[in-house]
Amino acid sequence: MLVLDPKDGPALAPGARPYWLVLTSGLTDPHVDRNEPGVAEDDRMAGLGYELCASARDEPSWATSLLFDLVRYVLTERRDLSPGDTMDFGESLSRGSACSAVVFAPPRFFHGLQELPTGHYGWLHVLPVTADELAWAKRESTPALVELLYRTGAAPDVTLTRKSVLIPANSAVIEQVLVAARGLR
Repeated sequence: MLVLDPKDGPALAPGARPYWLVLTSGLTDPHVDRNEPGVAEDDRMAGLGYELCASARDEPSWATSLLFDLVRYVLTERRDLSPGDTMDFGESLSRGSACSAVVFAPPRFFHGLQELPTGHYGWLHVLPVTADELAWAKRESTPALVELLYRTGAAPDVTLTRKSVLIPANSAVIEQVLVAARGLR
């Protein structure tokens, strides 16, 4: 597990896993209460109210770099991120990768809100996607794409060199996801 702190950079936490879990630290602030006076206890957020995470099957330098850049972007541009948001970088996230964009989703491995003395926060899972997957998500829905990534094994643990999941071999799964997504709209 890698934990990214905007001040100190990545720190390696011990553990034997078949994947790397990269987490940010710095979008929440456990020491400074930035909530307005009078905010109800249940509505108190720690910092921005979320941290970012990515899970890599292979060497995690791409995830470390990507999350560090995203934290810097969020803090300098003061842009809030939410589940369902997308970000198109217009170029490969790493040499040899077809992924050129990301989608933000609630992670399936962290449940509920976490608590700090200054309030609560959640996690946003950063999932790299290809240009055609991003176009499909914009046409259909980001949650439908996230479900498709999970059902085809492209998530939660990402191999950045993977190919698009929008291939004929996955047509039955794509149809199932679309039927379910359209039933929920």
